[in-house]
Amino acid sequence: PLVASLTLWAIVVSTSPVDPADEALVIEYVKAQGNKTFREPSGNLKYPYLVPAGYYQQLWDWDSMQTGTALLSMGSAPYLAGSMKNFLSAVDLKTGMVKGCLTPAGASPAIYHAKPVIIQGALIAANAMGDFDQFKPFLAQMQALDGYWENTTKDASTGLFTWHDQLESGCDNLITSQCPSWFGSGPPTNASCWVASDAYTLASSDVQVWMYREKIALARFLAHFGYMDAAREMNASAAALNTALQTYLWSEAHGYFAAYNTSAKATIDAKTHLLAFPVFAGPSLVSATQAARVWSAVSTPDMLSEYGIRSASKSDPRFTNADYVTPYSNWRGPIWINTNALIAYGLASADQTAAALDIAGRLLKVLAKGLRDDPAGAKAGTAWRECYNSETGAGLAAPGFLNWNMLAAFLPSAIRSGQNPFVLV
Repeated sequence: PLVASLTLWAIVVSTSPVDPADEALVIEYVKAQGNKTFREPSGNLKYPYLVPAGYYQQLWDWDSMQTGTALLSMGSAPYLAGSMKNFLSAVDLKTGMVKGCLTPAGASPAIYHAKPVIIQGALIAANAMGDFDQFKPFLAQMQALDGYWENTTKDASTGLFTWHDQLESGCDNLITSQCPSWFGSGPPTNASCWVASDAYTLASSDVQVWMYREKIALARFLAHFGYMDAAREMNASAAALNTALQTYLWSEAHGYFAAYNTSAKATIDAKTHLLAFPVFAGPSLVSATQAARVWSAVSTPDMLSEYGIRSASKSDPRFTNADYVTPYSNWRGPIWINTNALIAYGLASADQTAAALDIAGRLLKVLAKGLRDDPAGAKAGTAWRECYNSETGAGLAAPGFLNWNMLAAFLPSAIRSGQNPFVLV
């Protein structure tokens, strides 16, 4: 039994970056609890879908893509496919608009537009199921999504894509923005700060990575369905985005990726986990030299804690591990498992295996700590939280959260075996 095993595992000592006791404990918890994120069709959601669990019972864009990918070995592929189909079904073919949070009762307005993860999520599901044709009826919706980002969010002078607001990115109140969204500044004062001109000005590395992967995924679908010219054009568009990323966001002086304000035409120097995020896209986007340099940049004491990469530098005056979930989740200091895991996968793909396993070990440590510190919650499936205090490892917000935390369970074995479930083929 999970709880009965805690004492035995707690005394295991390992010289590896990954403690096998932590790894075994986390895997057991995921195997026991993971299918709590699976949902059958309901109301406006006509296909099976995934939820984060606990506090969150809605279908969210990048949550479902990452959870579905994390649990492929546990049979999540139909739920990942269904989640993407639910989003694709909701796409307005004229504008490419679709909200980032869907419920059986309809779309939630919280996330202005779904993050550009839907097409790549569909491709991962198609490959896992050996069934591309299930997505052929949605090809027009995929192209409409690409059109939305091209026509609405792309900065003409740089070729960079932008977020409508920081909240839309999923890194709700990250310090790359002065004002996260129309909900205000957030804790502690939650002052009114949003003005219309703030929209579509933040060009951070994450949106470039997601769009690069969306274009690669769309090219794969187009080629599979026989549209070879369109596939070549999409691959060329991805290559152009790579050039823009390298031109405007790579800092040779600092050895990491910055962000950019397209209105002020100014680099955003705030140090966050995004300085390393482009490695997630793999060697086609980030060179081996760049990968080594961003690991050096993100493994400094202000960024790397005992429990993983901080969402924001400890040296920034806005750094905080405050525990809150409204109007934003806290991305100003805590450890977020998903972004750490994606960076680890990227480092592994750049032959930075030791660095990738180092991150994996830290993530397993904090998740195992959450289980050992709360044996009742471990038994009930409510032990984990959506993020973690980067100094103490204490869980923050959303009890019962599973979601992308489950990426950590199978991360070390994937790194050791050279497997990456997020690879787009």
